[in-house]
Amino acid sequence: MHRVTWNHVTYRGVVLSCLALLCAGASAPDACAQGVRGGADSVRVQLAGVERLSSAGSADAGSREDLFEVSVAIVHARNFHSWPDEPVVPPELEVLNPIATSIRVASAPAGVEVEVIEWPEPVVVTVRYTSEPLELLSFVDTTVARLRISLPEDLVDISGAAAQAEVKPLELQVQFQSCDEEYCYPPRRETLSVPLALDP
Repeated sequence: MHRVTWNHVTYRGVVLSCLALLCAGASAPDACAQGVRGGADSVRVQLAGVERLSSAGSADAGSREDLFEVSVAIVHARNFHSWPDEPVVPPELEVLNPIATSIRVASAPAGVEVEVIEWPEPVVVTVRYTSEPLELLSFVDTTVARLRISLPEDLVDISGAAAQAEVKPLELQVQFQSCDEEYCYPPRRETLSVPLALDP
């Protein structure tokens, strides 16, 4: 019998607890993440940096002035990992429906676009989801995804604290599913606020 899908009978108690909290008026994502193995302490998401990309030597420098790199760090606790952006499921786990790690734009000022997301290479971890150990490709430790963000010229050229305060941040939603060597847990979503009004 597989013990891998988060909605398996193994997680019935967790799901019922979350439903009970929801009925009591609690915020489901926050409440379910606290005090539950595989919850908020297993994986954390944080903004690792915002950098303006250099356009020196570019024939099209004027149009490249508006490119920024946003680094998002996914920090795993010891003995935890998460599915990569493109999960590879071994034949032994064909019934599994893994939740890929993903980053999407929740909200952004007009004209702001995510051009590309560069994901790191996943590493091999050993799990015991069946009677025999299996190897999976996963994100572990501190995984950093890099997003290339295109900003319109009017945002790039803004300077001064008063003007910057008027620019709405880019809101990114990061989804992931934390796992240990025995189980995968309910997927979670975290929102990051990325400041966009940087001095040129």
